[in-house]
Amino acid sequence: MSPTPQTKVLVDLPDGASGPVVVSLTYWSSSSGTVGQWDGSAYQPLGDLPATLDDEGTQRWMRASFELDPAIAFDYQPAVPGLNVLLQLSTASVAVHRLEATPLSPASRR
Repeated sequence: MSPTPQTKVLVDLPDGASGPVVVSLTYWSSSSGTVGQWDGSAYQPLGDLPATLDDEGTQRWMRASFELDPAIAFDYQPAVPGLNVLLQLSTASVAVHRLEATPLSPASRR
């Protein structure tokens, strides 16, 4: 059995980041997959990445958003300032156009 192709991306957060963060990913992919957050020993699932083919089979850009899990936050690069969260995109083929991370304030969660 061959391994599933995977893409890794880092979300770099400021020093002291500890609350919830919404990550938005603009991408296209010919097949569905998932997003996982590294907890120091394994990837924990955060959300799905649907395939982005339209009815005619043309690739279209799509945006998927998910929330990082602060309970499993692991600094993947401790020598680099900030909290550096490693994500894995498990899909056979993915192109990432943009990755945005937005820390949520307690007021925005109401």
